[in-house]
Amino acid sequence: MENQKVPLSKIAEKNERISRLCSQLERQLFVEDKYGIKAHEISKIRLIPTGKRRRDPSKLADEQYACGASMVMTYHSLVTMKNGDERFISGVNIKKLLDEGVNQ
Repeated sequence: MENQKVPLSKIAEKNERISRLCSQLERQLFVEDKYGIKAHEISKIRLIPTGKRRRDPSKLADEQYACGASMVMTYHSLVTMKNGDERFISGVNIKKLLDEGVNQ
């Protein structure tokens, strides 16, 4: 069998994919440890709006702060598991936490 050269772009793509999957796994394990919810057992997530709160201005760019982006919508989560159990999580957007690793 002769040596085949793998293009660097293919290696970079695989590394990026591995990095995304590891990040996703870390988020799922965090949710499992903190809330006792296994991501693969979720049937649906219902977000219940709770209102708006002021976002930390140190995390906003000047133009965002100037145009009123300092308010953020907050949620509670009602998670339905595949076995029919429902879990209410106060003050947490569990979908965003699983998808992006941030709460609100």
